[in-house]
Amino acid sequence: MIYVIKDWAGNTCFNGERFKSFDDAEEYLSIELDEKYDTDRGEYEITFDRYEVLDTEEYFDQAEAAYTVCVLWHGGQASLLYELQCRIDFIPGMAWSESEVEENNYHYPEFFKDGKPDESKLELFVEELEHYFEEREHE
Repeated sequence: MIYVIKDWAGNTCFNGERFKSFDDAEEYLSIELDEKYDTDRGEYEITFDRYEVLDTEEYFDQAEAAYTVCVLWHGGQASLLYELQCRIDFIPGMAWSESEVEENNYHYPEFFKDGKPDESKLELFVEELEHYFEEREHE
């Protein structure tokens, strides 16, 4: 996920600098303001800006592809891919086929790096997917 720093009026600050984590944004803010700031005073707010991997228009196809990668490549119940498979909010139907996803879902190759599953990208995708569904619940 990508974060930005905004002022009290909701304007993006610091030339639109973007951060991969809330902690990175907070560290930048404390250095930039020379440790003399307090987020509780409401001067600045670190907010979610956009997703890095998740495409909110294509999330179902991405979830299907990520789920398939995890199903086919996990190394057992103690593996990260198995954990991610369990966290992905995708339940295949009776006619679902892993080979069909491999052949026809164009998101499937996005989750590979050097011929192996890109675990860090898959993990980021799952975190973003969970965040997306939490945000939709609160709308």
